[in-house]
Amino acid sequence: MWKNILLTRVESSTPETFATSFGFKFRRFIKPPLRPILHLASGRRIYVESYPKLEKEIPYIFVSTHSFVDDIITNYAVVDRLAYTLIGTPDQVEHNPLLYAAWLCGMVFVNKVDPQNRKDAVEKMVRVLENNTSVIIYAEGAWNNTENLLVQPLFASPWILAQRTGCKVVPIAMHQEYKQKDIWYRAGEPMDLVGMEKKEALDKLRDAMATLTWELMADHATVLKRAELGSEPRLEYIDERMREYLCTKWTRDDWALEVTIYRDKTLPPTPEEVRASFDNVKVTPQNAAILVPILARREEDKKYDFVKYMQRNWNK
Repeated sequence: MWKNILLTRVESSTPETFATSFGFKFRRFIKPPLRPILHLASGRRIYVESYPKLEKEIPYIFVSTHSFVDDIITNYAVVDRLAYTLIGTPDQVEHNPLLYAAWLCGMVFVNKVDPQNRKDAVEKMVRVLENNTSVIIYAEGAWNNTENLLVQPLFASPWILAQRTGCKVVPIAMHQEYKQKDIWYRAGEPMDLVGMEKKEALDKLRDAMATLTWELMADHATVLKRAELGSEPRLEYIDERMREYLCTKWTRDDWALEVTIYRDKTLPPTPEEVRASFDNVKVTPQNAAILVPILARREEDKKYDFVKYMQRNWNK
């Protein structure tokens, strides 16, 4: 029963009740001594290569890349002020005792599949910022499991919060390789997105995060040679990503929820999405010449579908 206390508390809270003046003051008091403890708790070496000089009494919207199990605790350890983190992982909030530390450091819970809860999460973050306290957002929505995107498309929350509160946005990028102890960290200069159109603002922010990510990779990523790759490098990469997820204990299949990312409905569908639309089409002698090659490619798509791979290979 104790495992359900935190989830029950954060799920039932409203923008008016989720935090109190005492809670802000208490967390602001304990954050400084907690930072070195959190640094040690990560079990990794954190190298902060750049961090801007921020005004002490001003709240900021920190927007971070998101791709490995210790990036949340790393931000708690590095960010130089109290900052509530937006977290949307029900299974971990319910069953992982480490999430009590996240609650202690400041947490805004969001249920990604509940529209009202998503709206409430925005209002909660507005309230945090208006109480002179910062927020940390992982605006990609999920870990970046892509093979070629430095930063995935961003949800609009940083832009919305900037327009609502006037706070500046600080881009953050981290680099860490699976099974390696080193975390490389860079934060960019604060960005003023107030008054900008949504797409322009999010493109500018994403470009800043991608630049930081590229610089970290250029300086610290392990260089791979084609000859060193196995016969199925894409599957090897997917398997490595799965094992990074499994560094924490999961009690249920939440993989579709965990990889919820922003999809721009104004863009044309991807080739994979087009092929998926043929899943329920019946093959006939008349359409076989066209349909069979498409369905063959569709089977190849399924082979590299991350959610399906997790569902096939994960065991409780």
